[in-house]
Amino acid sequence: MKFFTFSLAMLAVTSLAPPVAAQDTTISVGFGPVMDTPYGKGHAEWKRLLEENSGGQMTLELFPSDQLGSGRQVIDQMLLGEPICYSTDASFFAELGVPDMSIVQAPFLFRNWEEADLLFASDWWAGLEDQLAENGVKIIANNWRYGARQTLTTRKVEHPEDFSGMKIRAPQSTIYVKTFEHLGASPTPMALGEVYTSLQQGVIDGLENPLSVIWGGKYHETAKYLLLDNHMRTVNLMACSTTLWDSLPPEQQNVLAETARDAGNFQNELMTKTDAELLEKLKAEGVTVTEAEHDEFSRAAVSFFEDPAFSGWSPDLHKKVLGLIGRD
Repeated sequence: MKFFTFSLAMLAVTSLAPPVAAQDTTISVGFGPVMDTPYGKGHAEWKRLLEENSGGQMTLELFPSDQLGSGRQVIDQMLLGEPICYSTDASFFAELGVPDMSIVQAPFLFRNWEEADLLFASDWWAGLEDQLAENGVKIIANNWRYGARQTLTTRKVEHPEDFSGMKIRAPQSTIYVKTFEHLGASPTPMALGEVYTSLQQGVIDGLENPLSVIWGGKYHETAKYLLLDNHMRTVNLMACSTTLWDSLPPEQQNVLAETARDAGNFQNELMTKTDAELLEKLKAEGVTVTEAEHDEFSRAAVSFFEDPAFSGWSPDLHKKVLGLIGRD
């Protein structure tokens, strides 16, 4: 609109016209857990915050339980320009030409959540996000703690050598399979829906997952030994396509990112509280709980970082990351 070419009279007339409505934006948000989990409630909080802080100009439509598809499927939809946000762990995004991202899923990398926070706030990590943006994906928040992953077994595990010969269910993912291989176990990928019966029949000797999944699946009814090993502390990345991001005016970009981070912090507090409650419930149901000694298990799994499966990582990546979190 070339207002400066108009006459003063025309400007006076147009000033009486109603203002042009601000752009309204609706975004679909896909994620794996159900709504009645800290992760689902975190998304509900994000929806509330976004709609409130944008004055109703922006809204989220939530699709839990992978209703939009899972992992790679939803990321592909994003890359095609669909107005979608999706959150998952960094290993999925590492496949888009940024392999170093996947190291954050390596076993026993973080001793606590604060170390993870340091890494995700580093300039090094920001550089990886910039590389990912060049390939079409914009990270809008990197603070959603999905949870610490623990190990539930049918016989007691106190030390890494106790895993020898044990068949541990793991997701069909190289990171997870290699983790338990290097601990001396026999990782056994299978669908989560098959785990309960497999534990009963002795097909497997245990599984790994956050406490919310362990409790929700009632696996503790058969497997009575819980190792609090925190073998992975997973921080999920909230992402959208650069196409969607670039289509938003700056004020909407800001409110989308700020509310995503705030909702992530809300979810993190709820997750911590829920994990503490679930641990007490598991103990009350007769589960024996053992706390792993982090350094002992970390030493046992150190060969993981030399596995040929991760040859795509930058040289000395493990050493670099340890330096960034203050453990060089």
